[in-house]
This record gives sequence, C-alpha cells and structure tokens, in this order.
Amino acid sequence: MDPSSSRSKHKYRPVRTSEPVEPRRARTTATSNAMFNLSKPLPMSPPKSGSPDLHPDISLPVPLQPRILNPNYVPSTHASKTSKTHSIRPSMEIGTGEKKSLGSRNQRSTDPRRQYMRFNRQPSESDTSPAMGGQHVAPTEENHGKASTRLSHEKTLVDHYGFGSYPIEKDNSPEKLQFRQSMRRRRLRILFVSLIIVILLIVAIILLVIFVRPIITRSTHSIGQGSSTTSLNQEQARCVNDYLRNATSDPSSYSCTSCLPVLQEVSSDFLNTSTNTTEVQGIRTARQFCGIRAIFDQSKGSGQGNLTSLGWMKDDQVCTWGGVSCDDSGLVVGLTLQYPAIPQTIPNQLAALTSLATLSITGDKNDPTGQIGTNLPPSLRDLRLYNTSLQGFTSDAVFQSGGTLAGLTALTMDENWAMGSRLPGPLLSMPLQTLVARNQIVFIDLEAIGTSLTFMNSLVTLDLSSNGITANLTILYLEHLTTLNLSNNNIVFIPDNFIFPPIVENLDLSNNPQLHGTLTPQLCLNSRLTTCSFVGTTFSAIPNIGCGPCRFL
Repeated sequence: MDPSSSRSKHKYRPVRTSEPVEPRRARTTATSNAMFNLSKPLPMSPPKSGSPDLHPDISLPVPLQPRILNPNYVPSTHASKTSKTHSIRPSMEIGTGEKKSLGSRNQRSTDPRRQYMRFNRQPSESDTSPAMGGQHVAPTEENHGKASTRLSHEKTLVDHYGFGSYPIEKDNSPEKLQFRQSMRRRRLRILFVSLIIVILLIVAIILLVIFVRPIITRSTHSIGQGSSTTSLNQEQARCVNDYLRNATSDPSSYSCTSCLPVLQEVSSDFLNTSTNTTEVQGIRTARQFCGIRAIFDQSKGSGQGNLTSLGWMKDDQVCTWGGVSCDDSGLVVGLTLQYPAIPQTIPNQLAALTSLATLSITGDKNDPTGQIGTNLPPSLRDLRLYNTSLQGFTSDAVFQSGGTLAGLTALTMDENWAMGSRLPGPLLSMPLQTLVARNQIVFIDLEAIGTSLTFMNSLVTLDLSSNGITANLTILYLEHLTTLNLSNNNIVFIPDNFIFPPIVENLDLSNNPQLHGTLTPQLCLNSRLTTCSFVGTTFSAIPNIGCGPCRFL
C-alpha cells in the first residue's frame, strides 16, 4: 500500500521534497509532538514561516479568504463599544491534563461554523497569543492570508448582517413602555371577549336543553310510534277504525280517554293532503265527539238528564245535539250551555274542538266552577260567561300572543261574582270589538280604556254598567264606538271639553245620581244618536232640558 494513502486522512498533508525521508514512526511522532504540544495553546491561524511549531516536512495551505457576501455593505454602528459581547466560538485551548488524539476529536462539535453564534466580542488571550504576533489582527482585503479565519468570519457576519451584541439592560424608553402597556391592554381585551363568548355559549347550551330538547324528544317519540304526515301509526289507525265501527251504534262504548290524545297528534298536513277521505272524516268527527262528550261526563246527574233530553249521547252525530252549532262541512263552530244542562267544570277536552268560534255558558252562581283559559281552543272568537262561579282565567298569558284566547274579538262577562276584582291587563291591547263587563264589581280604569290605541280603532260596543265605577268622564275617544253603557255606576262629572264618541248610536248614563256637567252640542246635534238616557242623574232636575233624543225623566 502506498504510504501516502495513510497520511491522506490528516488535515495537513505533507509535501514530498528531495530531502531524505525519515522512518515513518519517527516522522509521525515528531509531527504529533509538534502539532499537539500541550504546553501552549493551539494557534488559531497558520504560523508564519520559520516558526518552531511547524515541522519542516509539513507545509500548510494558505487559509481560504473569508466569504464576503456584500462588499458594499456599510458596517452597522448600533452596537455599543462598551457593551458586553461574546465570541462566535469558544476557546480552543487544551488543558495540560487532557489527552486527546487527532483521530478521536469530534470535528463536528469543534467546527466554529456550527457553534452558537454570538458575535462582536473583544479579543481573548488566544487571539493575541504569540502565534498571532501578540496583537489582534482584523481581516482586511490586504491581510486576508495572515489574519485569523475565525475573526474574519466574525467581521464578515457583523458587517454584512448587522449582528451585534445584546444589551443587558432592559429598554425602559417611553415608547417601549407605551408599547408594553398597549399590548397588556390588548391581551386583557381579548381575555374579556373570550370570557363573554364562553358565557354566551353556556347560556345557549342551557336554552337548547330547556326548549329545544323537549321538541326533539317529542319528534323522536312520534317517529318511533310511526307518526307521519302521510300515514297513521298503528294506534291512530286502531282508534279511527274503532270509532267508525262502534261509535255510531253505541257512542258510550268508545274509549275517548285513550283515543283522544292519540288522535290529537295527527298532523294537520295529513288531514289536508290525505286521499283517504274516510280516515280524515273519522278523525275529525272522533275529535269533536270526544270533546263534547267530556261536557256530558263532567255534568251532574240532573245535568246529564237535561243533556240527554237534548239528544246528547244518543248517537255520534253531534251536530244534531241541542246547543251545538255546526257549519256546512259538519265542524262544530258554536256551543251554548245553559243551566241545568251545564258541566261542573270546563273540561280540558274542549280544546279538541279546533273549529269552535263561539262559547256561551250560563250557570246558577254555583256551577260551573274552576278556572277557564287553557282548556279552550285557540279558534275561539266570542266568549260569553253569565252567572257562573268561575274563579277567573288561568293567567293573563292566555290573552297574549300565542295564548288560547289571543284571538278573541268579543268578551262578555255578566254576574260572575268570583272572576276577580280587575279586568285582565292584556285586554287593553287586544283588538276587541265587544267588551261587556256587567255586575262584575271590578275596578275599571275608564281613562286607560279611553286612551287605548287598540280600542280606538276596534271597539264597537262597551258596556261597563253596574260595576260601581267612581270617576269623571275625561277622555273616551273611541272612533268606532256605537254603543256605550255606563249606567248604574257613580260617574260624577262631564266637563265641557269632553268629547263623546263621534258615531255613537246608543248611549246610557242613567242611574248615576251625582252625574252633572255640560251636555255639549257635539252630543245633542249628533244625527246618528238614536237612544240616549240620563234618567236618575242631576240633569233630571233641570226643567225643560233637552238634548236631541235623550231622555231625562
């Protein structure tokens, strides 16, 4: 094997000369002693010619020139000369106690280009060693071959990239302080907005659980039972078939208790789109039958006897029963119940009469009892209660949007002694055409009624007689009012600027003993006025008084 091949692994390859060559062992030992003299640090750049540290048989290559990426770059002067800086690579001194061979040294870890780069430090002792001439040599275009390659790389990186030292002191300039404060405020705002979003998400989840989950549950239950807009489930079909087979001949044998809730779940889409007219008609008649039959079941013995005499429960043709009114299609639209043929309470099944528009109940001051409102169908438009023992409405919510009585256009209450001491508040915002509250002994605010914008455009009949109202007539501007009855109260005064309803036809202010004031020409000259009574007032004592068709005696 060629001896030169073994020396090719070394960094510095000797050059062949004409001088005699020493034996291999002696030459290698001398070279190793010369290169790894542990008594002094290694030189950081090739020593000059004639140096005792250089073996005569070894010539070192000229160091490579530093790579200048931008020769025209002007060195940055932002780094302070007195700032504390660090070297790009650590010192390469080897302690006297360490023994490392050339082959075992980690070339990768000692490569200065792979070290943690921290530039612009002051020259260390190794940089000003005797091998370097005792002084720091800066790389320039003239001495690239003599200066340290490491320092040349440092200079190149500092000048080209502008790398400098990192100041130890924290920058507390006003601009930096203001920037930090703005960033802190921004983080706080982000945190606050995130907290609000989280709270809103929690509230939304709670609302979904409370309101949406029951709807989904009901829908899932109906799907499980086979409910559909195009077909009936097994239970619904059974109830319909049972009604069609048995209710006609024996109405009392039909089980309304179990079948009515099932039939009420049938969607209106099925009733409107199904081609099976027999099923559709059976569902509608079964609903009506069960709704009216509940009234029969809630009646006393004498009440059931009177209802039976009116044809109730003889067959399933409810339109032929006494007090029941139907339209041309056979749907129940009116129901009139008079004592003694009345129920003890208003049954909840009455809500199954989805076409019922008028309900009139006349009791005996004892029956019917209980509350009324949620047990009535939303289709109701006219409610009349006479001489009952009803304890009022279930809540004011039944008169609000979505309530069962929100569609009322006429409300009549007469001698219902247990109805309460006031009218429901939402009545003033309903487009009622008729409001009758006679003998109710309730507090009524005439001014609130007279200033209601809804009543101004809708109310046609207002009867508040026999309620003990004590008030003055201040304002009652109801443009469409034709009938006004305030008799048998304690109305006191009619001011001269009071304006009666402009198109009133029937006016009754009789039996208000303290009523006095001015009868304006606007009333007396009203050509629409047909009946008018001031009997039992102070006007009756005025001789020869006259005011159109009004009576005073």
